[in-house]
Amino acid sequence: KTVCSVVITILAIFWAFRSDIKTEREKREQDEPLQSPPAWVADLIARVEGEVLIPSSPGYEDVTKVHNGVCINKPSVVVVPDNENDVVEVMKLVVSHGLQLSVRSGGHSYACTSSRVGGLHLDMRGLARVDLHSSDISPTGWAATLGPGATWNTVLDLIQPDTWTVVHGQCLGVGVGGFLLGGGVNMVGSTTRYGAGMEQVLSYRMVTAAGEVAIVEKDKVQIISPSGKVSNLTATDPRAAHDLWFGLHGAGASFGIVTEFLYTVHPSPETLASVLPVWVSDYKDLKAIERAAWSFKGRGFQIGLYSLYYLKAARQPWAYPALTIGKMMLDLK
Repeated sequence: KTVCSVVITILAIFWAFRSDIKTEREKREQDEPLQSPPAWVADLIARVEGEVLIPSSPGYEDVTKVHNGVCINKPSVVVVPDNENDVVEVMKLVVSHGLQLSVRSGGHSYACTSSRVGGLHLDMRGLARVDLHSSDISPTGWAATLGPGATWNTVLDLIQPDTWTVVHGQCLGVGVGGFLLGGGVNMVGSTTRYGAGMEQVLSYRMVTAAGEVAIVEKDKVQIISPSGKVSNLTATDPRAAHDLWFGLHGAGASFGIVTEFLYTVHPSPETLASVLPVWVSDYKDLKAIERAAWSFKGRGFQIGLYSLYYLKAARQPWAYPALTIGKMMLDLK
């Protein structure tokens, strides 16, 4: 009874003072009262076709929610672009007014890089195109044009894994833009077959800080004028010489706003087994695996060795359910 009384007393004290304990988020929000819209908002609304929201706008709270509850996402203005030209106009305004900029696709950033307090927030979910088509520059002959605001769930709904394979996020709610510009690794999925997502990108279409539209490929950078004219940058041009292609592979959020990816699609089902356990008991087994790996039919497989060893005393499925598969494999010998 004494122990119960102490516990009840502690809980009562905790709940009595709980309302006075503020999280870091609550402190920040309290210290930052809502302000009137910046003077440049009217100019922004006139320039873009997409939605523009300020903290007092209906829907602002829903639009600014991100998956990481630690992130404080309270921008002064949110723009949800309808098209690439909206992104161009936003970049011009950001540069001319010296504004802070944050960009999100799926809003899954663990490091809160897609969130900011104040400044202008570019919500790319309006650019969510998913288009499967043949491609002359894809090594497989197939590619997808992907908008950065699409999620991998949407991509796989339209490019179905029982027919095709794309390297995608392990969590299907992750946005295409953040995944690919951050390197794009799915440790238990199609990355094991074909590599990281950044290795599947054939070209990036992006808006630079100067408001230019660029197409970045491995061996060239092209600039598209407002009239639609395409010009190749020479090797002496700093925009080409600084190797944007390399920079966009893993550190892409630092170099521009990507509005479109041309992405490799593999014409084989993702749903085919990607892990095939094989018991190796001697040197002949290893040679057989090597021959299979180098054969025409085995060209899409990667070979790895894994040592699976348990003491006999630990191989009891009723005592160690997780080791049942290991026991079965060992007994196959």
